[in-house]
Amino acid sequence: MIPPEGRSRGAATGPGSRARSSAGLGRVLVDGVRRVTVARSHREGQGVRARPRVGGRGPGPRAVPQAAVGACRRPWSPRGVLAPRTDLVFLNSPAATRWENLGDWTEAKDYASAASALARRVARAAGLADATRALDCGCGAGEQLLLWAREFAPTRIVAVEADAGRARSAAARVRRAGLGERARVLRGSATALERTLARAGEAEPFDAVLAVDCAYFFRPRAAFLRQAARRAAPGARLALSDLVLGPRAPRALEDLARWAGLPPRNLLSEAAYVTELERAGWRLEGWETLDREVLAGFGRFALGGAVARRAARRPLAGWPKIVGTGLACRMAVARGLVRYVLVRGRRA
Repeated sequence: MIPPEGRSRGAATGPGSRARSSAGLGRVLVDGVRRVTVARSHREGQGVRARPRVGGRGPGPRAVPQAAVGACRRPWSPRGVLAPRTDLVFLNSPAATRWENLGDWTEAKDYASAASALARRVARAAGLADATRALDCGCGAGEQLLLWAREFAPTRIVAVEADAGRARSAAARVRRAGLGERARVLRGSATALERTLARAGEAEPFDAVLAVDCAYFFRPRAAFLRQAARRAAPGARLALSDLVLGPRAPRALEDLARWAGLPPRNLLSEAAYVTELERAGWRLEGWETLDREVLAGFGRFALGGAVARRAARRPLAGWPKIVGTGLACRMAVARGLVRYVLVRGRRA
């Protein structure tokens, strides 16, 4: 997902941490645009061209529109720029949806279509259409709950979201959609599932556990996997879209992870990831690598002309973080830093 504002989707932070973290992330993104990803400036009006592909792999040079680069030189203000509401409005425009995952861009031409495609892909991997009780961790503003109830019709979905504003928004949207007892949104940490579910009186086990583009933010992911396994029925399915270390990941990637709000210990090699999964009580059934479909696709969207034109019209609408995330996605694919995977597992 797009990096959250000063907190993990799996854990809460203290008062005042949002502004400090947002400002820090802003400086990182601006520096990244100026010094790391942007190789050289062209004459005024032509834009800035990103660094060419490395070793013949990855996407080739692509222009970053001048409007976006020029706006990076404006004074950074965390208030408004990285506010959740403006981020989601900017991302989803012109649609009225509130998606916030990176999206599956295999066939999609716009952000809302890509984000819904990724949610569908995770739901199919979890066998959601056959589920009696499903647990969704990190539901955001609840867009995927509406889609799943409409298209997959599980008997009941319980969703957990750490961010208070997103949890309220998701609960309100579920009520307005008339889902009633079919969907319930709880505010709580994905790494404190047992406490959150017990407090809400959700004692029955789940036969499907899902996390769409957010597990790498959980602090730590291992705690989420352990507690989800304890609340899952024998043979329950697990499906999550996540990140693993790529074949050429440098040690400095830990610093980049901290800047993006990811706990560095969540970035594991494929072998270490499988070990973490099995120790938590899950058996790996397989995974798909979706670098091109997700990371490269979001990079094309974030660095494309439509985003720059919107940024020029509404420069304080959350676009700097979106552009920074797009740059990071493209670099990750081109340099083999991380891989985006769809993980499928079973409760052992």
